[in-house]
Amino acid sequence: MKILKNMFIATSGTLAAAGGFGGNPPSFFQEGIMQQVFGFSIGHNYRIHFRQTVVKTVANLDKSGLWSVYIDTLLVGLTSRTHSDESFNSINLRWDARSITFTATLNSHLIKFLPMDDDSNYVSSTTDTTGALYMGIDSIGLEALIDGLDGDSNGEAFKVFPNPNNGNFTIECNTNNKLTCSIINIRGERVYSNMQHPLNNKINIDVSYLPKGVYTLKVYDDKMVGYSKFVIQ
Repeated sequence: MKILKNMFIATSGTLAAAGGFGGNPPSFFQEGIMQQVFGFSIGHNYRIHFRQTVVKTVANLDKSGLWSVYIDTLLVGLTSRTHSDESFNSINLRWDARSITFTATLNSHLIKFLPMDDDSNYVSSTTDTTGALYMGIDSIGLEALIDGLDGDSNGEAFKVFPNPNNGNFTIECNTNNKLTCSIINIRGERVYSNMQHPLNNKINIDVSYLPKGVYTLKVYDDKMVGYSKFVIQ
């Protein structure tokens, strides 16, 4: 698998990557990107999120395509397609948000991204807009999904403010019962846990020693449990 250099405007403002899919059936080429990632917790769920676009080149003019995501040799998902009527040299690319979830079976996995065409015409051409495909990918990220829950799931149980913060923040809750507050990093590791009674329905947390990044806050007692994402910056 080949890493292709940026030749277009990235949505992140820095660098992006791209991969091609084409050829003459039954033979075709497929170029993408891959990276070995360490620190997974076996049995935990994770989400890969990124942005995708149709880039095109002078001989790869297909207007629509998608990305396939592999964990080692296992296909774990196909993204929904992106369509573009822009010319191959356009800088007005539309970057669509996409995500794929999977369950870690090892502490380290090779994550692969390969472009996929959504039609049966893969032939490179300077005129055929259903031929070979050239897809862009950018802003790739990875996060742990705690207990299979994605994003916020606290309802009105509690609120975190400010968010983002510097690691010093307040939890505002609708109870004065003793609560356990745990913080989990993107690798699914618990990096903080404390039990205390709210004071005037508020709990102050200071984890300013933690690295900058995205964390999941879990707050629970014997009657409720809630999760919320927050950012230390």
